[in-house]
Amino acid sequence: MDLRMKGIRFPLVSVTAFLVVYAVLAWFAFDTAVLAMFAVSPFLVLWVIYRVLKDGQPSGRSFNEHFYDDWDYKRIADRD
Repeated sequence: MDLRMKGIRFPLVSVTAFLVVYAVLAWFAFDTAVLAMFAVSPFLVLWVIYRVLKDGQPSGRSFNEHFYDDWDYKRIADRD
């Protein structure tokens, strides 16, 4: 993993753990905790988005060459 990508590991792991705790608490009906966590969750999502955009590494592929970035599918050229 690139050194720049290590900056997004902590936000991704911590927000994923937050989601797991949220789901478990919702399952066991801890209403006050679930409501508080629900109120905090948009800020955590914005934090992850900010960190990925700031510290993430671009793929280097363009949309015109590769339609999907995570699969090696080459786009077929337009036939006009």
